[in-house]
Amino acid sequence: NNLLQPQSPFNLISYLVSNLVGVALPQLFYPLAGWLADARFGRYKVIQISLWCVWLGECSLSVTVLMFELCQSYSTTYQHVFVYFLFPVVFVVMNVGGAGFQANIIQFGMDQMVDASGDQMSAFIHWYYWSTYAGSATASVILGCLFSEQTSLVIRAGINVLFMGIALF
Repeated sequence: NNLLQPQSPFNLISYLVSNLVGVALPQLFYPLAGWLADARFGRYKVIQISLWCVWLGECSLSVTVLMFELCQSYSTTYQHVFVYFLFPVVFVVMNVGGAGFQANIIQFGMDQMVDASGDQMSAFIHWYYWSTYAGSATASVILGCLFSEQTSLVIRAGINVLFMGIALF
């Protein structure tokens, strides 16, 4: 009886946990990140901490996926620990980092454009969003073509860590 099989009774709980952690909870971090940047630390510090949170989350995700794959042959107790505890904790860390970055990067960029016209500021915002989503779509297509389902989850998760590490340093 594998936890990830469709007949498993834990799939509903897993689905609800993944929706809570992946969809609902991140929306709460955006106002918190904006408040922290405005009232406590400043935008630069929040962006810097956020990038480190995302990178540490990616590293933790790679380690968690590796441990999950190694423990699949053991009892389902280990699988429950990974699915219901470690994965949500890692995704919360990554979502905190992503929200801190997304909530503050436009304002930080606007602060750098003191003497810019309205058209230039508008172009900055449009280019930021266009490049973000175009880059995400391109990466999804390239990684989807290069690394199929036969490729290990550890390798696919490790690619994220590698590129995030390159971007930070």
